[in-house]
Amino acid sequence: MTYKLKSGKEINTNEKPKNFIKKELNDNETRPRILKVMIEAGRPLRLFEIEKLSKMSKQKILNNLNIMISKGLILITEDINAKYYYPQPFFLDEGILNILYGIMLPFVEAVDKNTDYSQLKSDNREAVLENIQMLLKLFQFDIEDMKNNISECQVNIDFTPI
Repeated sequence: MTYKLKSGKEINTNEKPKNFIKKELNDNETRPRILKVMIEAGRPLRLFEIEKLSKMSKQKILNNLNIMISKGLILITEDINAKYYYPQPFFLDEGILNILYGIMLPFVEAVDKNTDYSQLKSDNREAVLENIQMLLKLFQFDIEDMKNNISECQVNIDFTPI
């Protein structure tokens, strides 16, 4: 299926998003690492499977799974013998990921274009990533404010299939 952005750009949801999930995560990114394992598995996982795939301790995973459930990042289902953990469905929806990629790419390009690299001591890509992460931290939205103001927002995406 193809979606057309108001800018005219078309997003093909049959294509996988390019480089959407980082290949390597560092040690202080426990929750993204757990989520990445779940997304890559594409099915609900038991605790021991997450432990094996993420190469993290069972206790560390369990502590973070409970936080992730309480924050609405993942879901849990139980049968008689086991608990299964899985990401919210939108994490697996390639259409949503492609739309996000289509929105983020111009943003990344704008940050790259407007970054002064003259004093940089690291890779340009790393600098762009660090700057984007800092921007997102500086401008975090309060979800309740967003809900209250949602009628005032104009979405620039037309979700009508072409």
